[in-house]
Amino acid sequence: MAALQRYQIMDTPPEEAFDHITDLAAHTLDVPIAVVNFIDAERQWFKSCVGTDVNETPLDQALCNTTIRTPGLMVVEDARHDSRFKGNPFVAGPPHLRFYMGMPLTSPDGYRVGTLCVMDTRPRSPTEQDRQTLKKLAQVVMNELEMRATESQRAYRELYDREQRLRNLANSIPGVVFRMDTHMEPNDAPRYDVQFISEYARELLDYPLDTRGTHEAFAWFAARVLPDYREAFLASVAEAVRSGTPWRHDVPFQTDTGAVRWIRGVAVPEQGPNGRTLNGVLLDSTAEKKAEEALRDAKEKAEEMSRLKSAFLTNMSHEIRTPLAAIMGFADVLNDLDLKGPANKFSALMRRSSQRLLDTLNAVLELSQLEAAAVSVQPTKLSAAAVLYDVAVSFRAQAEDQGVTLTVKRPPSEVEAVIDREALTRILTHVIDNAVKFTPAGGTVTVGIRATEADLTLTVADTGVGMRPDMVPQIFTAFQQVSTGDTRSHEGSGLGLTITKHLVELMQGSIQVDTAPDTGTTVRVCLPRRPAPAPTDPARLHY
Repeated sequence: MAALQRYQIMDTPPEEAFDHITDLAAHTLDVPIAVVNFIDAERQWFKSCVGTDVNETPLDQALCNTTIRTPGLMVVEDARHDSRFKGNPFVAGPPHLRFYMGMPLTSPDGYRVGTLCVMDTRPRSPTEQDRQTLKKLAQVVMNELEMRATESQRAYRELYDREQRLRNLANSIPGVVFRMDTHMEPNDAPRYDVQFISEYARELLDYPLDTRGTHEAFAWFAARVLPDYREAFLASVAEAVRSGTPWRHDVPFQTDTGAVRWIRGVAVPEQGPNGRTLNGVLLDSTAEKKAEEALRDAKEKAEEMSRLKSAFLTNMSHEIRTPLAAIMGFADVLNDLDLKGPANKFSALMRRSSQRLLDTLNAVLELSQLEAAAVSVQPTKLSAAAVLYDVAVSFRAQAEDQGVTLTVKRPPSEVEAVIDREALTRILTHVIDNAVKFTPAGGTVTVGIRATEADLTLTVADTGVGMRPDMVPQIFTAFQQVSTGDTRSHEGSGLGLTITKHLVELMQGSIQVDTAPDTGTTVRVCLPRRPAPAPTDPARLHY
């Protein structure tokens, strides 16, 4: 407490020097909140802050009260998972702080009187450069305090040293730190006068700092912005100066050697007596722009591949369906002839195999359209219970052939919903088909529906073979089945539940699977009874 009192800093008016440090910390580290605070026996008081209107807090709510007890930098990447802070009202409630990094402000005689800290509402993992930058800025804060406490005859020297340290800090940052004054000419045209530019300008911009100085730096830079982008760049700076809003802009910049790199400018306007001053930094954003371009190219390539796939599948559908229809028709004719012996067996096998191939073809085409977002839902008012009953009843013959008891629990009243009939039918068809298929003789399949005001839940429960719970994600992957290769005991393409999941998500619903080996499986599909309007124009559900 004695060290803090010696600085006479508590409850003093804002000071430009500290405000510069918090501005620089916020924008150099790209965080929304930066604070210089001091802590006495009762409270945490903010000398300077960016991104918050709070000017003091009780000690029991102060994250920095923990920092001040540590000798070095304290980093909390996600406060929700830190037992010390997850219950803090600024973490559990607004502004919902997640990331915190603070450095104690330590006097030359070893007393910690406050902190310099930065915060964000999202989790972060600071780099070593970030950590070192905050440490250096904290030392700058302490240097400022010490300067205020020195004798008046040393004030000028201390001021000079502070400026040099700030320059050194700026020169250590991998970006061009600048300070630029702005003035309005009589014709209302802006004039820009760069007061400071860091040494990194030589490396990033090839700027001849030794021969040109700083005052012409803005005009020199603007002249090397590629012509198609220059007007927008100048307009963005002028608007930031006019409105006093933070400035952020990316431009392609051509060096004197002909190399082109993307430069991102970030600055905060500061109102002065003769106009606004921009304090900011220029960063190399070339890698980010290249990544964006690569992502854009990859997206276009993926879209082209999707188009080619759709065209291929469409052609395949035509080329395979036509002869397949002839084969199935021929098999039906042979079956009607009441053939005897092997001929009857072979004709039945031909018909089943053809139907299986057609089912697989339909499933592939259905999944392709869903993956290409070429499917939309067409909600209409209907009885969801009636649709469920009709689909379930269509499986009774298959269930009886397998010795499986299929029960439909139809509610006492109709369950009305505004929903796509065809999509609902397909979801139920795939889920019930799986349940019957994987339930051995003597087992049961129970189908039911439950509704609330907002949602309806379709339930299909079986006493079949089941599976390990950790294998559930696998069943939603295309062409994947729990049993594969020679161990497969049931036919199928492995696409039914993949298609089901796509359809459920398209209808803004969810699907849940509860299962255990040799016990059975319960599938619950939850769908909104009145979904939001679907996107316009994609093809109606059809093949």
